[in-house]
Formats: sequence, structure tokens, C-alpha cells
Amino acid sequence: MPTTFFQPREVDVAALRKRMHMTQKQFCRRFGFTLATLRHWERGDRKPRGAALVLLNVVRHNPRAVVAALINTQFRDQFARKAARDKLDATT
Repeated sequence: MPTTFFQPREVDVAALRKRMHMTQKQFCRRFGFTLATLRHWERGDRKPRGAALVLLNVVRHNPRAVVAALINTQFRDQFARKAARDKLDATT
């Protein structure tokens, strides 16, 4: 079976952020980018590459899916930590 190669399209990060009615700080907090990185992208000093570019493409097409995945991960991690603490407490 041949391997499919996916080349994500370039994203106008400033336009995407503005379309979502978010400040730079809000966008960074929501999607996990540093403010410095976002500013470089928006000024054109650098371009998103690799996983960041893939994430931005997903954000562009379905930001709710990204937020839902991040929230589910956060709750799963919190649950796992609580379960580990409870297990430790039960053994002492």
C-alpha cells in the first residue's frame, strides 16, 4: 500500500487569530504557542513548520476539535494524578 504524504498548507496566523476574535495572548494560551513565536509568525520573521503548522491547519478548519482534545487531555491527566494519589493513600 503506498504511503500518502500530507503537506499542510501555509496559514496566515494573524488573519486566523483575528477571525477568531482573539488577542495574541488568548490565542497562545488556548493553543499552546509562546507569545514570542506567535509574534514572529505574524510579523513574517518566521513561518510555522512541522507539528505547529499541522496544528494551525486543524485550528483553521475545526478549532473546537482542538479545544475539546486539549480539555479531554487535561481532565484525563487530572484524573490519573488523583487516582495515583488515592492508590498511594490506600497503601499507607
